[in-house]
Amino acid sequence: MIIEENQQLKQVQATWWYDCFDSPNGFMVGRNTTFNARSLEKPYWQTALQYGRAVVTATGLGESRLVGKTKHQYYMHSSAPFVLGALYQKHPSGQYSCAVITRDSHPKMAPYHDKAFPCFLPTDPAFIKLWLSKSIRSHPQIDAVLARPTLYPSLSVQRVKTYKDKVAVKSFQKVLLSSDIE
Repeated sequence: MIIEENQQLKQVQATWWYDCFDSPNGFMVGRNTTFNARSLEKPYWQTALQYGRAVVTATGLGESRLVGKTKHQYYMHSSAPFVLGALYQKHPSGQYSCAVITRDSHPKMAPYHDKAFPCFLPTDPAFIKLWLSKSIRSHPQIDAVLARPTLYPSLSVQRVKTYKDKVAVKSFQKVLLSSDIE
């Protein structure tokens, strides 16, 4: 994950579960399910949205959808790295925890996951700098990205048996989801 700290960009390791805390037994995961940040208007997320925006870089992600009574898993891969919006917090121990921001489902993703959509961010360096800036609590460009789910990378979609091994389901024809940005 990449954050801004002391006016410098910094790459940090983070636990993918926002509700974490330091304890005498070490760094612990809390009770709230917070691997994704969905309802950003809720007070729970407001401080992080204003002061704790981060980016996660990736080349692939997994999504699933229930088809009948069977859970279908899909691996989506891009030929180039993409960035996802995230929220984070730094704990007194110096450890970080985070949640990937999700938005309303995107029409192109509906056949593979209809509940939510990862918040892809434009890879434009000026936007990334704006997104990560701790001195900017809100901005019309940030609001626009959050309000309108956009698929910035093109993604190759393959149904898989498991995410770990990415073994293709042979009966599924690979699909290309083209970027919304031309």
